Amino acid sequence: MFGCGKFDETTMLSYIINLSGNNTLDKDTAAKIDAHLMECGECLTLVTELNRIEAATGAAQPVHIALGNTRHSAEAGYTVEFAAAVPVRGFTEPGLITAYNIDTPASEIKIIPTDGGVFRIQIEFREAFDQYIELRSPGASAPEFLKKPDRSSVEIRAVKPGKYTLSLGKTVLHLEIRSDK
Repeated sequence: MFGCGKFDETTMLSYIINLSGNNTLDKDTAAKIDAHLMECGECLTLVTELNRIEAATGAAQPVHIALGNTRHSAEAGYTVEFAAAVPVRGFTEPGLITAYNIDTPASEIKIIPTDGGVFRIQIEFREAFDQYIELRSPGASAPEFLKKPDRSSVEIRAVKPGKYTLSLGKTVLHLEIRSDK
């Protein structure tokens, strides 16, 4: 049994997988578990920790959001557990890929194609941000970018297509930038 014993381990693991967007559990069972978690601190603590572990190990599937541009074709993937990314409507500045609003601490991230098949990442914060920003490739011994900003925006230049973790203080985004060039 899981936690207090109301649900078995298999059902609860299906619920955790369900949180990452994979519909592995029927809606009625998911609703019953949601209601139970509001009442049972023991089960809530276990579900929260297992969801964190699943997200950190990369078991969760990233959600790919297409970035529209006539000159380049690219995608950026944001792992759902770490950030909710949604397109900004009506963003038409020439030469830029669509901008995205994300959860705190950043208010906007722009991924901009440049000549030579590389990209710029512009990060706008709601207010002055005083924690380290790090861009790192998986397995790299040193970060591609590491800075403690002194204002409310930061630009990372010459980012090649690939997989990265972008740390904004304690918030971690998993990015995958692709180009057809």
